[in-house]
Amino acid sequence: MIAKSNRYILRRENNSTRGWEVRIRRTKGNVLELFSDSMYGGKNKALQKAKKFRDLVLKKIPKLNRKEIVNLPKKNNLEEGVGISLVRQKSVRNNKSYTHLFYQAYWSPAKGVHKSRKFSISKYGKQLAYKLAAVARKKGLREMSL
Repeated sequence: MIAKSNRYILRRENNSTRGWEVRIRRTKGNVLELFSDSMYGGKNKALQKAKKFRDLVLKKIPKLNRKEIVNLPKKNNLEEGVGISLVRQKSVRNNKSYTHLFYQAYWSPAKGVHKSRKFSISKYGKQLAYKLAAVARKKGLREMSL
């Protein structure tokens, strides 16, 4: 499999580094490699080496399917499980301000379709609301098409 143009390749230019960076994210880890202009004899030669490396990696490591992608932890996933968020929602009724806390489960049953389900912490308590959100997400993921 050969990637289109410069897919997975980024240009890095700062005070200490000038070169092309190959970044490929997969379930078994990330591939990150820098091809510096000075080491490979210029900007164009470094880009060609980066493309060859990228194509070789893509042949060896298969692309993730949608189910694998949604289960990868995100950078901003601090405490909750993957696809579950602690949400704070504010509302105003009769000139009074209210804050509602709930856990929200997210999933995508088909490409371009997004679903979610909320579980109130004031209604269920923190632990049960989280467990219900986790169950809802697992159920939603079972509906998922590849």
